Amino acid sequence: MASASPSSKARSVPYGSGTSCTARDGVEHVFVGAGDGPCAVLMIGSRRKDEAHYPVNDVAAKYDASVESATDEPAEAYADWRIEPWRPTQNPWPLGG
Repeated sequence: MASASPSSKARSVPYGSGTSCTARDGVEHVFVGAGDGPCAVLMIGSRRKDEAHYPVNDVAAKYDASVESATDEPAEAYADWRIEPWRPTQNPWPLGG
């Protein structure tokens, strides 16, 4: 995970199996799965406003997980990820079953 608090520089923090963490409001964060096994990330919460900021982050960029230029537009932030058209898919959960 790449993260930065308002008073610190961005850093990469490795998490192992069964680890929990909190990504607080207003703190830049990105989660990147690594390894060759399945990975699940459960996110609970909501934005208080229907808005988000997508900043450029050098640590996240090492994992190809940063925008090229800062934006407040989700469609712009995720443009490179939307190569295939949206289509419904089966939920693969639970894994292996």
